[in-house]
Amino acid sequence: MRIIYIKNASGEAQTWHGKSFDVDDSYQLEEAEVSSWSNDSEILAAIANGDAVVNNGDSDFSDPVQGWTWLSGSVIKIGPEDSDNAPLTRLKICPTGWHMHLACFEFETSKLNSGYEKYLDGTDRNFLTMKFYNASDEELTTQQDIDSGCVKTVVDWEPTHDFEIIAGSFRQSSAPSSDVRVWVVGVPDIPPAYGGSVCFCCGLNLMYYGANEGGSIDGRTAKKLVYDSENHTSKMRFILRHGAGVQHKIHAMMEVFEA
Repeated sequence: MRIIYIKNASGEAQTWHGKSFDVDDSYQLEEAEVSSWSNDSEILAAIANGDAVVNNGDSDFSDPVQGWTWLSGSVIKIGPEDSDNAPLTRLKICPTGWHMHLACFEFETSKLNSGYEKYLDGTDRNFLTMKFYNASDEELTTQQDIDSGCVKTVVDWEPTHDFEIIAGSFRQSSAPSSDVRVWVVGVPDIPPAYGGSVCFCCGLNLMYYGANEGGSIDGRTAKKLVYDSENHTSKMRFILRHGAGVQHKIHAMMEVFEA
């Protein structure tokens, strides 16, 4: 057990924390008192200005910081403190130096080169790729073939840096007149047995949302995706199944933490 004395060095009688001190009086704290004394702003101020001195049973701490440290050393500090030196709880949400970012992009089903995602200066982020498939799951590469036969639009969003994904949402400017169903798969190039190909959204039908409406998927907590150019572990895949050649505009928003 640490020995803690509070000594009156002010040259006059004092009352601190309900305890009266004559000139040069010392008081030894009981173990149960340490927490309340170490969170008393009046006694901490007295230590700071030299009116009160902390003693460890052998010698005084002439440095107020050392006195504070000895007094509060048995008190668990969990974060920033208020004016009474009482701890304030702050949940650390993301790694130091990271920030929240709402990554927004747009695309249109059954339409070549419709992906849109840019930096503040107007340059392309180049995180989006799109592919189009017919009913036989054959890739279509011309707009003419897409117009007549595309029933599946696949949009890959792959940031080239680590990030933590929190939630995602979408909006549409108009409601589709036929089924447009959406699947969202995380890390699609890695099999489920190895932790990939996680389906975050399975079969959401946009026909049940009206014009200028949308939906969201909240992961409740962040999941870290590490960029790997070989294994594509930061990739999110959006699979949209729709009628042949249906063109439907979607605005997607990914809520992430990133450096």
